[in-house]
Amino acid sequence: MTTAEDQSTTYHWIITGQSGDGRIATYNGRIEVHSSHTRMHVYTYLREHLQEQMGGRAVVVLYFDLAPMQFPTTGSGSQT
Repeated sequence: MTTAEDQSTTYHWIITGQSGDGRIATYNGRIEVHSSHTRMHVYTYLREHLQEQMGGRAVVVLYFDLAPMQFPTTGSGSQT
């Protein structure tokens, strides 16, 4: 039996950072987020990922976005 605690959702993420030497980089991808995790958990994980990708230097996050991969479904009618 699956409970709400066992569920995860796939999200698309984008993060942009700037290193101390002025380099700017943007990364994006998909991540499975367990229902017990928060947006802050994901942000912290991705900030560490960004720092690793930029050579282990300290980085300043310039932009962060996290959105579900699947659009929410609404009623049976379509809207244009």
